[in-house]
Amino acid sequence: MRYKKQLAIFIFTLIISSCIPKVYKGDFFAKPGKTPKETTLKFSGSYYNIDSKTKLLNVFFFYDNYVQRSMVFDKNHYDSNRIPQSINNSIKKFQNLNKKSEEYQYFEDGGYRVNDSEITIQVMRYIPQFNWGVVTCKGKIIDDTTILITQYTHHIRKIYKTDSLYYHFIPTEKPDSLKGNRWKNKKWYWFNSK
Repeated sequence: MRYKKQLAIFIFTLIISSCIPKVYKGDFFAKPGKTPKETTLKFSGSYYNIDSKTKLLNVFFFYDNYVQRSMVFDKNHYDSNRIPQSINNSIKKFQNLNKKSEEYQYFEDGGYRVNDSEITIQVMRYIPQFNWGVVTCKGKIIDDTTILITQYTHHIRKIYKTDSLYYHFIPTEKPDSLKGNRWKNKKWYWFNSK
């Protein structure tokens, strides 16, 4: 009887541990940092793109400590004639949330790096089957209101695209950079963390 109980506990522990999401963070190099550098990016709003095929609204928020947050709206959750208002409404709902579980559902968090006019944006994206992996977007800053993304790499799924996607700046509300950020207490997330 005792061995059956131990075996049941072992099997239960094995099942539970296999359901804990794995984080594939090895490709994450655009880590947020403490020392901002000069950049032409604007921090007083967001950069957006509407996908011509899917009509998804993709939004990036940048912060001066290299934190980057992104969100995606399907066509039922934004008004193409009122994009700033659609984003602001979502941010207001997020800022009023009190439950951690709900906060975590809003953004994909990551970081970005700027080298002259070149920009690399990375997000930690949930991949079904209990995994988190890195997605990398590379491109260039055309001016302070336009970013051109020319490469998209999904490291875990081995997806590589070379599209030209323009993201345009609009003044909007911004979410708190760390509220609901599931990685904020992880040392690997931060540049020069001790």
